[in-house]
Amino acid sequence: MPMETTFYQGEKENKYFIPALAVKISQYPLEKKIAGMVEEVNDPEVAKKLVRSIVDKNKHRIPDDFTSTAIVFDGITRFGTIYLWRNISSQNLMYAAGLETSFRVVNPVDYHPSMLKFSEACKACYDDAIDDGIPKQDARYVLPEGALTRVIISTTPRYYGKLGAALKGNPVPEIDEMGKTIESILKKEYDMEPTDEKLPTTWDIRGHLEYFNKGITTNTTYNSEYSMDYGADIDVNSLSLDMCSEASLAMLAQVVRQRSNLIEIAPVEDIAYNSTFIVPPTFTDKIKENYKEVMQYAHEIQMGLLEKEDTNLVYSLLLGQQARFKLKAKGYGIITTAQERTEGVAQWEIRNVIGIPITKELLAYDEFKHEIGPRCYRENICTEPPNFRKKFNTCPVQAAGGAKGKSIEEILELLDTENITTINVM
Repeated sequence: MPMETTFYQGEKENKYFIPALAVKISQYPLEKKIAGMVEEVNDPEVAKKLVRSIVDKNKHRIPDDFTSTAIVFDGITRFGTIYLWRNISSQNLMYAAGLETSFRVVNPVDYHPSMLKFSEACKACYDDAIDDGIPKQDARYVLPEGALTRVIISTTPRYYGKLGAALKGNPVPEIDEMGKTIESILKKEYDMEPTDEKLPTTWDIRGHLEYFNKGITTNTTYNSEYSMDYGADIDVNSLSLDMCSEASLAMLAQVVRQRSNLIEIAPVEDIAYNSTFIVPPTFTDKIKENYKEVMQYAHEIQMGLLEKEDTNLVYSLLLGQQARFKLKAKGYGIITTAQERTEGVAQWEIRNVIGIPITKELLAYDEFKHEIGPRCYRENICTEPPNFRKKFNTCPVQAAGGAKGKSIEEILELLDTENITTINVM
C-alpha cells in the first residue's frame, strides 16, 4: 500500500488527543485503521484516562513528550522509521517525540512492493518461529526492513522543518517523499517556506564506515568549585562517552530513540557487504536453519542490488542484520542510558551491547556507583508491570531472588546471561 501522511492537531478541549493517538498507534494491530483510533480518542475523558494510565501507572513517560500537533506516516517501512529516528537527537540539533507500531507486540502484515517474494520467505520463517514459541521480539530478527509499519512524530514547526530538510533529496525515494511531504504540510498549515537549517550529521546509503575501532572510552574533568548533591567533585556535565560496536538493526532501532545520544550507523552499503547476522539465543535448531536460508537469500539480493546501485537495497536488509555503529553521549545522558538499558526486562541484545558495557565503564568512577544499574538495584523496586514481564521477558535478577543485598557487580553478572551469536554468509 502507498504511504499515507496525515497532519493532526489537538483541540483545546482535548489536550490528550495527540498522545492518546500515539499510544494507540504503538499498540494496535496494523489491520486496525487509524481513522478508528482517531474516533476512539476523540472523547477527552477516554484520551486522558489512556495517557495517564501509561504515564502514571506504568511509568512510561513518552506520551508526555507530545505537543499539540503530530504527523503520522502510515505504511512507512521499518527502514524509513529507523532512518527517521536516526536524525532525531539533541546532539544532532533535532528535537521530537514519537512512537511507532512495535514488532515486539504486533505482527507484520504488508511489505515494500519491490521485495514481495523475498518478504514472503521472511514471513514464513517468522511464522515458524512464532509457532515454535519464539518471542516476537526475537522472531522479528528474520523480518526485512521493507516490512510496513506506522510512526507518529510530534514537535514544533521549526523542527518539523529541519526534519523535512534532512530527509528531502535522499536517494531512497521513500525518504525523499517524507521530506517533501513534511515541507508541504508546513506550507499548508503554517505558511512556512522550506528551512535552510541543516543537521550536523546524516546516515549515508553508499560508502563504508571509516576509523572504526571497537571499544568504549569516557572522559571527564574535575572542578573543585562544582559539587553534586552527593558531595563528589566530578563535573557530570563534562562526562563524555564514545563507543564503537556492532549490533542488529533491530537493536539499533531502539538505540536511535535514546534521543540524548548521537548514533552514527555504518552506510547501508557497508552493512550489506559485511553480510553478518545476529542469531537470537531463543532460536531452535529448526529456526536457525530456516534463518540461514533467509540470510543467504538476502545476501544474494543485496549483492545484485549493490551492483546495479539500486536503492531498493535498503528493503532487503534484515532486522537481524549486523551493522557497525558509533555512539556518542554526554553528561547525565550517559547515566540514564546505563540505567535504562540494564533493566532486567530490557531486550537481551541492547542490554549486552549497550547497557552492561557502559555501566562497567562507569564503575571506574566511584562517584557514579550509586547512580548506575537497574532501578531494582538503585531503589529496590521494579517498575515494569507484571503483564510486561510475563509476556516479553524473564528478568534474571528477579529470578535470582531480586536485587536486595547484591552488589552492582553481582547484578551485572546476573544480567550478562546471553552470548551473542553471529553468522556471516559471505
